[in-house]
Amino acid sequence: MDEENVHEASRGLTLDQAQFLGSQQRQDELFAQIDQLTQVVERMALARAAPPHARRVPRQNEQRGVGNNLKLKIPQFKGTSSPEEYLEWVQRVDKVFEYYEYSEAQKGQLAALEFTDYANLWWENIKAQRIRDGENEIRSWWEMKGLMYRRFVPEYYT
Repeated sequence: MDEENVHEASRGLTLDQAQFLGSQQRQDELFAQIDQLTQVVERMALARAAPPHARRVPRQNEQRGVGNNLKLKIPQFKGTSSPEEYLEWVQRVDKVFEYYEYSEAQKGQLAALEFTDYANLWWENIKAQRIRDGENEIRSWWEMKGLMYRRFVPEYYT
């Protein structure tokens, strides 16, 4: 049993649940990496198909655009009972997504990678329940945000 599973088990999860959670997170990370690699390959194919004059490589001394090498990280979301935590998290994630050109499906997958604690358990339960009920997967960031809003922001909150 690795240290992460011991930590998860000590927080009230059974060993099987902690191991399943860990394997799900690793699987989600791998899917995100595959999506990123697919995007890179698609961009390379498009660049290769472009006419030679469009493939010009900038000179070393040319000024690059702001943020070309900037790496933005999606913040973690724990799913506490604070509506402010959720609303601030969504705002920050939307800013990251404004910078990168991800599809709606990729946005949802990437956001889910940063769920921890209760948020991750809630998300895994939602996915399992939809499968049991024969419902479609959540395919977009907008759909995911709607479900999260209904769960993490009470009706009385304004």
